[in-house]
Amino acid sequence: MISKKILKDLEEIIEQGLSDIDLPYVAGKSIRIKNCVIRKTKHNDYIVLDVKENKSVAKTNFKYTAIALAKRYLKNYNLEPILDLDKELLKHYNDAVFYKNAIRSSQDSHYAATRQNRLDISLHNTIVIQKKLDAYIFN
Repeated sequence: MISKKILKDLEEIIEQGLSDIDLPYVAGKSIRIKNCVIRKTKHNDYIVLDVKENKSVAKTNFKYTAIALAKRYLKNYNLEPILDLDKELLKHYNDAVFYKNAIRSSQDSHYAATRQNRLDISLHNTIVIQKKLDAYIFN
């Protein structure tokens, strides 16, 4: 049987090794990437903090964009493209929620079909944005 002290020591060794590379890992209720911490706020958005500099980097609406932003911040790149993608992703998310509700509550089949087409466009745009964010995260 493994003792709690050995587990704690092993966890500390792993965390120390992960702090040297920019690989995201979960630590408690937050996600850590080197000296950046990503936390979910009570308003269901995400805040990226730099614990080394003791400052807030930015706020995002989605965890995926927060990870991309943290990785870009660690490389000292411009954060505006990520924040713009976050806003665009939020717009398409809100559109999708609206269109799903409109389709569900509609009595007119033509109106529902139109909203279904717009929903498909919004979902396609979110996939395109996700691929752009993948390029920021995995490069």
